Amino acid sequence: MEPELKKRILELFVKAREELLAPPIFLRKVVIGEELRVRIANRGLTLYIPEELIEEKERDEIILWYFRHALAHVHYCPYDVATMYQLVKAAHRELNDWTLAYFSFYIFAETQVDYHFLRNTYLQTPKHIYYRFKRRPSGPDRILYALYKQLFKKIKHHSTDVLIEDLGKELATVVKAPISWMRKVKIIANILRKTAEKKLKETSDKSLDRYISSRFIPLREDFSRRGMTDVLTYLGQIRDEKEAKSFYKYIVKQRTEPRDTIEKISRHIKKSGKELEKEIKKLAPSPALQSPGQGLEEPKLPSSLSKPYKKPPKDAIADAVWRRYWYKARAEKAIVEFIQ
Repeated sequence: MEPELKKRILELFVKAREELLAPPIFLRKVVIGEELRVRIANRGLTLYIPEELIEEKERDEIILWYFRHALAHVHYCPYDVATMYQLVKAAHRELNDWTLAYFSFYIFAETQVDYHFLRNTYLQTPKHIYYRFKRRPSGPDRILYALYKQLFKKIKHHSTDVLIEDLGKELATVVKAPISWMRKVKIIANILRKTAEKKLKETSDKSLDRYISSRFIPLREDFSRRGMTDVLTYLGQIRDEKEAKSFYKYIVKQRTEPRDTIEKISRHIKKSGKELEKEIKKLAPSPALQSPGQGLEEPKLPSSLSKPYKKPPKDAIADAVWRRYWYKARAEKAIVEFIQ
């Protein structure tokens, strides 16, 4: 990426940060990616920008609006992890499904920022929306598109299924309604529950899980020195395994590097396995030294001579990684309560 472009993106970031009176945060790096998105870790923001966007005539405006959008999540909605999780739990009470609850919250948070905050603050349609739906949406994004098409009439038209079209109209009515956040997210959850019962591919478990896992909503804690500590405090308060796993998957995992951890553990297991195999070969007696009949009896083998893993089970490692975060957070909570 050209230095001039990086410099220009930094200027746009600083402008958006000043406009929204954002807490101290810096632009860590700009990366060429498949879609326009951000990720924040340790008070550093990483911008992923599609290569095609670089050639757009309104590139600067789109990037500026997207920075405003990302920072507005911290400035306005959901603000912090406490508010976010209260809204997610409110949605879950209507659904009894954590993935759908997080999707309900995502729809709520996105529309609160784009339709209510940015549109009313700047008195114009946020331009990143035009870019977001420039291409024909797929998967759960079709639901977002059907909704946004009702909120912002000038975005590009794409044909959608009648059921999805009606769903968008129903959700738009709720989004526009002057009601409390808690009530609004509950109604959105109820609408999505009825839609999920129709077994649409847009609301399938796999589709929603993949979609929500790739969406990052900035929180106030991302701008704090204690960021992850505060986020993990909420993980430590969770007792239910499914609830804890979903919190890790959709909140904690996006703010850590589990893939690096899993790969590191896998390499360690492979290396240890090879070393152990060498030790086993050294300990095994040579057939030439055995007398006739010797070795026919069942040998007594210690567990140290068990066959080592050659290919570590990644699912098992991934499961161990998320449980490590959960157990540690719960242990720290228990220690604090004991001291107090």
